[in-house]
Amino acid sequence: MMMPFDQARLQIISGAGAKGPACFVVETSGPRLMLDLGYGPQPGLWPDVDGVGHIDALLLSHGHADHAGGLRLRPKVGNPPVWATAIVARGLPPGVPAHVLPLNGTADVLGVRLRSGRSGHAPGGIWLHLDVGGGLLYMGDNSSEPALYAADPPPPAATVIVDASYGHYDTPLEECQ
Repeated sequence: MMMPFDQARLQIISGAGAKGPACFVVETSGPRLMLDLGYGPQPGLWPDVDGVGHIDALLLSHGHADHAGGLRLRPKVGNPPVWATAIVARGLPPGVPAHVLPLNGTADVLGVRLRSGRSGHAPGGIWLHLDVGGGLLYMGDNSSEPALYAADPPPPAATVIVDASYGHYDTPLEECQ
C-alpha cells in the first residue's frame, strides 16, 4: 500500500557544502530511508554513519562512487536492502539484496510512494521524488541538457536536494559545442 506521509525529517549525513560523498536520511512516520551512500571523491573520505541508527531501505540515485561507493558501511545502519535501477543493481557487490526501481515511473518503497525519472547524468541514473512532507525531490547529479543520457523533467516538490557540488554553469551546452 502506497501512501503519502504528511511529515518527514531530513538529516544531512554528508554531501552538503564541499564535494564529498552523498548521504542523506529521510525519516517518516513509517520507514527510515537513506538516499545514496557514497565514498570519496578524495581517498579515505567516508560519510560518518555512526549514530545514524537503523535504516529500512537505501535508495541509490546512480552507481558512481561518490553516491554508491560506501556500501561497505551498510552493516553500520542495519544492512538495509538497496533500491536502484536495474543497470545500477547489476553493478552492486555480490550478496547485496536489491529491489529494482523504474528509470521513469512509480514504485512502492516500504509503503512510501516514489516517482523516478532519468537524470541525464549516468547509466541508470535517476532523480527520486518521495511522497513525503509535501514532496521531497532528490537529484543526486543531474543534467538538464544531457548530451549522452536521457533526462526527464522532475515534478515540483516542497523540498529539493540538488547535488550542485560541481557548481552552476550558465552557458548552454549547445553554445559550448
